[in-house]
Amino acid sequence: MRFRFCLDQLKLEVVRTYHDKDVISIEALKEFLKEHEDEIICVGCGQPLSSAPWRIEQYPHDRGVRVKEFGGDKRWVYIQHEDYCNYQMALWKMENRLLKTNRELFREYVKKVYGGIDSVE
Repeated sequence: MRFRFCLDQLKLEVVRTYHDKDVISIEALKEFLKEHEDEIICVGCGQPLSSAPWRIEQYPHDRGVRVKEFGGDKRWVYIQHEDYCNYQMALWKMENRLLKTNRELFREYVKKVYGGIDSVE
């Protein structure tokens, strides 16, 4: 149990490090999600994003990610899975699920959306 807790904390720190230091691009996020909507699973309903229309939403938030399109201001970014479950999947939840289930896709995501991280283990 202790090992699992430590591993989960490490994963959280990896994602948090990107959020604190790097600026994401909403446009790059949209492109990535379009390319991989069959592989990205909604946290709310467990279905791939491709099962229903989706959109990216955001609003100002001190604990959000820095967003290029808003001059690096922190925004809470989420993906809304419309017409199916209407769940608002926070960006960190999608990242956490990717990190746990598809590490290779997570690496690709970080390189594309965060502008490239040299080493994601």
